[in-house]
Amino acid sequence: MSRFCGTLFAIAVLAVLAAATCSSGPSSRRQQGGQSGTASGGAGGAAGAAAADCARFKFTFSQLTSCGTCPADTSKLCPCLTTGFVAAILADRRLTCAFGRCLSGMDCPATCAYLGDPNTDPIKGGEALEVLARCLDAALTVSCDRDAVCNDGRCVGEDDSGGGICRTGGSGIACRNAGDCLSGACVTTDIDANARSCGDARPEAVCNDDGHCGGGRCIKANANAGLGICTNGASNEPCFTKADCSGYACVPISGSRFDVCSDGNPDTGDRCAEPAHCRSNFCVQGECSSGEETSRCTAPRECKSGFCELGFAGADPGYCVSGDNGTRCGYDTSCKSGLCGLNVGDSLPGRCTAGTRGEPCAANDDCTSKSCATSQPPVVVNSCDGDLAGLPCGNGGVCASDGACYYGRCS
Repeated sequence: MSRFCGTLFAIAVLAVLAAATCSSGPSSRRQQGGQSGTASGGAGGAAGAAAADCARFKFTFSQLTSCGTCPADTSKLCPCLTTGFVAAILADRRLTCAFGRCLSGMDCPATCAYLGDPNTDPIKGGEALEVLARCLDAALTVSCDRDAVCNDGRCVGEDDSGGGICRTGGSGIACRNAGDCLSGACVTTDIDANARSCGDARPEAVCNDDGHCGGGRCIKANANAGLGICTNGASNEPCFTKADCSGYACVPISGSRFDVCSDGNPDTGDRCAEPAHCRSNFCVQGECSSGEETSRCTAPRECKSGFCELGFAGADPGYCVSGDNGTRCGYDTSCKSGLCGLNVGDSLPGRCTAGTRGEPCAANDDCTSKSCATSQPPVVVNSCDGDLAGLPCGNGGVCASDGACYYGRCS
């Protein structure tokens, strides 16, 4: 698709018209994403715009050293081009300059008359705008016979009978050989052996061999694959097997076209899919964990202590606890003793206990004696064996079997 069509999609309120005209049109000859390796020479093919249509605009260009020195906004060339869709195109230096060839003028009366008033006839105005865009694109297609003609770009197909075409040499741009690419990597795809495009030689870039990877390696899913992916083997870089990594593991990533290397470091939360991917042997929700107290967990097996506190509401994730007596708990399974006693007024309902006389309890099962006594409202406190000495009680309040309720307190 032409780069101008892409711009129209982004700026046009006439989305339906833009989609119809842009999606059906041939690709720009200087497009950024082309992967065809057959770059024919010359600027004669006007990308769908007839020569007669383009002649009316009478574009003029200045040849500068780079597009960075072109006027920032060429919409000011004509009074009628300072608003609307045309202004958006002409205000974008990327669309009015190629390889130092910069738009510097046009026949303003003829251009303005051709475009008309888009408010009066938006359909006709949109079609005229598309012709202007295609003609400008064709006029900026630079023929070449050597790289020097293309300033900071590359001449692709210079050995063809009709000469070559200047291209940027950037990632994804059509190429014939390594010299056509800024990265030096001209990659052949699996789909078509004659289709080549420039890679960027960085991790995750496509490749055919190690020479396409800027000092890294080109790894492939299997020995028969023609197309691979670049990696240096560092953490979070692509891999297919552990041998592709300089770190600890190659971690499978669901839905990805490649797995990723991991150092297995719990201190930095490196990626994992199973405990074996981590130096600590603890993998929690896709990240390596130390398993120490306060570390995240979803089950006891993810903690060194063997105890994971999920909280009274079953929080996910929870955190690792020691399970020692006196530590807070929500469930009996969070305690080494297997007893989580009632703890009124705390953010969690209890603390781990030994279930001995005087320790807090929620039910008889929280006590080794199987006896959990409760004081009376307004303050309710539970204690194993009814040892509530000094705690509030009321008329008929429950105190230890050998105690009594005096002046609202157990004796």
